[in-house]
Amino acid sequence: MGSKSLTRSRWAAIGAAVAVTLGGGGLIGVSAASGDASSLKTVDPVRILDTREGDDAAKVSNGTMVLKVTGEIPTYVKDSDGVVSIEDATVVPAGAGAVSMNLTVSEGSRNQGYGFVTAFPCADRDAKSPNASTLNFVEGVDVANSTVVPIDASGNICLYVYGSAHVIVDVNGYYETAAAGAVDAYTKAEADARYASLGESDVVESVILDRYESTYYSAPAVDVNNAGLPVLAYAKKLSAKANPILTDNLTMELVFCNVRSCDVDTNTVIDTELDGAVLPDLKLTGGDVPYITYTTLEGNFLTRCLTSDCSGGVSTPIKLSDQTVAPHLELDSDDLAGAAWVDDTGDLHFMKCENPACSSRQSNTVTSGAEQTSSDSMALAISSSGNPIIAYSAGADFVEVRLIFCNDKFCAGGDENVVTIDANALPENGLDLDLRSGELPVVAYIDTDQKVSIIVCQNADCSSNTGSEQIVTADRPAIEIDSSGLAHVAFFQKYIAVTEVDPGDPVNGDPVGSRSSTDYRLSALRCGDAECAWMALDQTPRNIISFRKSGTALAADGSLFATSLDYSLNTKLTIFP
Repeated sequence: MGSKSLTRSRWAAIGAAVAVTLGGGGLIGVSAASGDASSLKTVDPVRILDTREGDDAAKVSNGTMVLKVTGEIPTYVKDSDGVVSIEDATVVPAGAGAVSMNLTVSEGSRNQGYGFVTAFPCADRDAKSPNASTLNFVEGVDVANSTVVPIDASGNICLYVYGSAHVIVDVNGYYETAAAGAVDAYTKAEADARYASLGESDVVESVILDRYESTYYSAPAVDVNNAGLPVLAYAKKLSAKANPILTDNLTMELVFCNVRSCDVDTNTVIDTELDGAVLPDLKLTGGDVPYITYTTLEGNFLTRCLTSDCSGGVSTPIKLSDQTVAPHLELDSDDLAGAAWVDDTGDLHFMKCENPACSSRQSNTVTSGAEQTSSDSMALAISSSGNPIIAYSAGADFVEVRLIFCNDKFCAGGDENVVTIDANALPENGLDLDLRSGELPVVAYIDTDQKVSIIVCQNADCSSNTGSEQIVTADRPAIEIDSSGLAHVAFFQKYIAVTEVDPGDPVNGDPVGSRSSTDYRLSALRCGDAECAWMALDQTPRNIISFRKSGTALAADGSLFATSLDYSLNTKLTIFP
């Protein structure tokens, strides 16, 4: 069964600052802070200097003025009638390392053809200005420039004016040096330690189905059993030459891998004889018994293996609906299955089994007209209390990311709590959900910049949350939360436009053809803390197709398993250690 390759790569630590991609292959280089990091704290703009105002209003001429910026200082406040008064206030706290400000010159006059202002740190007006200009001006023209100026230990900066001009300073932020243990910035020692702790890793890529076996449609679903080995479900072609959209040419197979890489011929392969089944989702119980949802031309279905190795076959499939959009599957803490799906009118539905065989179950319509577009813009989780939580896209242009908190385990009654966590995103390009501490949602989705965003809910109804936009242009994120509450996100990182094979749609009968699309590489983010204030990034080489989000599962040792299709239409399993 297939082949394996190793990509030597390094998890690159990304601090609170900027990240820069340096090259190809499996290595990404990132500019983490090399000295003790400083983080920018923005403030509403405040005017702290205006030489046009006050009893001593006067231009600064061919000299230096000292401006105190930290602690309690005079600020210029304009009332509703436009009258300016001077009030003392603290804008920049003592100990700040630099001030972010807008510097303006008004009514400037040049000296011997030159006019400029230099802003620099100083203790007093006798300080020598550097041979540099922050702003250049000409006769009678008001000019402004944004700048960041280091602050002297005394809390001062200096403004040297060559020529003559009124000077105005508006503060819009300041930089604080990170202290050990800070949540939004890291000292050099902390950054170095976290980078080193990630170390070198062998990202394992295994081809588990070649192009003649693959469905030409979607990556397998995957989960990890108690032995730390992957179990996969996928729709396999029965004939190498026949068109995969023909239902009699497809069957659902399960692979019980005997090694982590799943690249050996001794794996246990079970043909479930579920003909025409595509788009599977797979979850293992605490006893490693697989539950599977899938789609055929007749609708959505749920089944389970009768034994943990599926040697006893599968149960009679339970039809969930007539819809042909893939359902999402989850198991609660009692290993009872729940499934969510969207119908062709945009209604969101949820079904919950009341026993392992699901012979007793309840189905409810959760939302009416949720304005869904595909199963990739909806995700399901079940809290430790047994109540479903569903993330989905909504709004007239499908740009809102919402969470539904069901008030009971069947999501019945129509009284669920709905929270919009982002009103301007691109969740149609991918959305996924997992829970921290069994209750707190963490949502990964694509924002309007086409980057992966992560929302971490701070309370049970997500009325308080923190957000983190990541560094890469991406598609189809899939998230897993480990036992420490840290998020692991697999996604397809976008590169250049290419022409790819279009596998068609085995559900709706669209034919195989070709289309222009984007070259991708499978990548993974690993959050370094619960708020995802810092993270690590690892990548595989390019050559991935993004039809559906990757199947993902997290092993007990923190390894992330992810599935994908490459441009040769091989089905691949990747392990990010």
